[in-house]
Amino acid sequence: MRLLLGNLLFWVACGLGCGGCTPQASNDLRLGREVREQLAGAFAGEAIAGIPESFEVFTSMQQWSRFCDLHGIEPVQVDFLTRNLLVAFGGRKPSSGFSVEIESVVHSPRRALLTVQLRGGQPRTEDGTLTVLTYPWDAATIEKGPTWSAVSVRRR
Repeated sequence: MRLLLGNLLFWVACGLGCGGCTPQASNDLRLGREVREQLAGAFAGEAIAGIPESFEVFTSMQQWSRFCDLHGIEPVQVDFLTRNLLVAFGGRKPSSGFSVEIESVVHSPRRALLTVQLRGGQPRTEDGTLTVLTYPWDAATIEKGPTWSAVSVRRR
């Protein structure tokens, strides 16, 4: 599933159970060090050069493996029985210093909506940068839990 960054909705099927009626923030967005290091290795160099600025939600190993096969990336093992994998790709940038960060994830059970807040960074003019193509990305996992059928991605 591909979602372009911005205020887009995309219908997906995932999760288990049902939540209450108040929005619930996911405080557990961090990847384990081992998974992050494996992703950094898989996404190194130009491995993700063909992936445009986008946001991806992976809910199964099969879905994740298909994506990795399509882009020639070695799939990293994620516990899809209890977690979903979220990955934000910043696309190709002309120098070092650019970044993308998954800042927060909030689930609104009444609307069955998962809202993801992304923050993008640009090099500061006072910082030196390298003239090299870069491909910023960030990843997080969230617990499988309340069912959601739409994802809203907001960029700040």
